[in-house]
Amino acid sequence: RSLGCNAIWLNPLFVWRRGEILLALNPSGQARVLPREVRGEILCVIGTQECREGEIVLGPQSFAAVRECL
Repeated sequence: RSLGCNAIWLNPLFVWRRGEILLALNPSGQARVLPREVRGEILCVIGTQECREGEIVLGPQSFAAVRECL
């Protein structure tokens, strides 16, 4: 169920993009997958993060900054 502004019902991820920089924050207690394909350079990670086939999986209470290949 969509809530507008690319929000997904019951998915607590906060994702913000400014130019080619993508910031993602997972404040929940469970790992979450970003709801879009991401390709680029990981700039910073706090907590745990995994990349697989263009997806970014953020661990519980994690943050990642990515410079996307546009």
